[in-house]
Amino acid sequence: MTLTLAKKITLATMLLATLVLMAGCDQLEGLVSIPTTNTPEISATLPTPISATSLPTLTMEASALVPMVVWVPPQFDPGLDNEASQLLFERLEAFQEDHPNLVLSIRVKSETGPAGLVDALRTTSKVAPQVLPDLVLLPYGEMQNAVARSLVYPYASPVLSEDDPDWFPLAAELSTYQQNTYSLPMAANTLVMAYNSGLIQEVPTNWDELLRSGYLMTFPAGDPKALLTTAFYLAEGGQVRNATQSAALATEPLTAVLGYYSQAMIENLLPANSAQITSDLAAWELFAAGSRQIAFTWFDRYLALTDPVFDVQPLPTTDGEPFTMATGWGWVLTNPDPNKQVAAAELARFLTAPAFSGPWTEAANLLPLRPSALTYWENAAHRSAASEMLSFAAAFPDDSVQSEIGPALQQAVANVLSGTESVQEAAEGAVEQVGN
Repeated sequence: MTLTLAKKITLATMLLATLVLMAGCDQLEGLVSIPTTNTPEISATLPTPISATSLPTLTMEASALVPMVVWVPPQFDPGLDNEASQLLFERLEAFQEDHPNLVLSIRVKSETGPAGLVDALRTTSKVAPQVLPDLVLLPYGEMQNAVARSLVYPYASPVLSEDDPDWFPLAAELSTYQQNTYSLPMAANTLVMAYNSGLIQEVPTNWDELLRSGYLMTFPAGDPKALLTTAFYLAEGGQVRNATQSAALATEPLTAVLGYYSQAMIENLLPANSAQITSDLAAWELFAAGSRQIAFTWFDRYLALTDPVFDVQPLPTTDGEPFTMATGWGWVLTNPDPNKQVAAAELARFLTAPAFSGPWTEAANLLPLRPSALTYWENAAHRSAASEMLSFAAAFPDDSVQSEIGPALQQAVANVLSGTESVQEAAEGAVEQVGN
């Protein structure tokens, strides 16, 4: 590091402590955590910024030090001992050098659940809005939850525009909610069909070929959110909302998906305990151990591999047309102060620039949302596969919808795989469950 970490922590701690005291917020111990060496603080008084007009609407004195607080999930902690964290830390340092009137402070919070990012935003906005963070890295679904609770603020312009066309189509979906741009996409992850190329020369692209091939498969059939089944259902042309925009399922496309699952189980292509495999990791371990030739999994699993014998392709569909679905993370604005929003948006753009997001996403085993960022990837095979997936990947339905259809789909899958219901009965039951 070019700056002494201890000095950074001391300065940021003093500034934040002063803000809390001025606000009369002694009761907030725990909401505003004091930095530790595990969550590095980026702070310094450094030379004049490269561009003196990069923050045109800030009204504070040029000599004033203005705190900027950033929250991230644990996997994006810049204090971790890995290459991606090191790159992120150095990028934050570079922004600090360009903006000496800002003092960056990084906070690490759980991604979801109690005391998670959205929960902490909600609590802080009620109890001590003066210590709200300025920029938060939220997963796609949590961004929607934050918007619904009026905890985040829209960007002034859409991500995809004539002025900045260097984005994959998926970026517009991951950044937009209720017709506003609330997120600047940082990274994505897509579903894929992973396979052992040493054992599979002709890779099936449609369900008929896949089921005739005899290849042993695995996937988390017991996933409570039923994300993979949702993807297969949508690939069949299924809809997840009805005419009144309420969550809904359709019998015909769901029957097709459940029929494929049933045939795979009858042909002994799936593990006998498939309905009990609830996590992607558990399914992946079966594949990595060699007991399965194919796994329906997430792209990051493949990117973390070093053995070139493994490869990926889009999910199988009835007609063989490539299809996949994605989730992602993006930077959201969380401070109501317009001046702070300008500064936070500047940092978000700096952290999503291709020259950084390319090397960083490769190190993090994630996917960039800009085509030009992929030119910075060193692994040609990974670069080619990523470009293919991102060219047609679509975002999952809103969390509000997924939370309604997921349990119904998971139960239908369990009933079919266990043989307690026929494919038709399970599909009709799921449709009725969501409809009620």
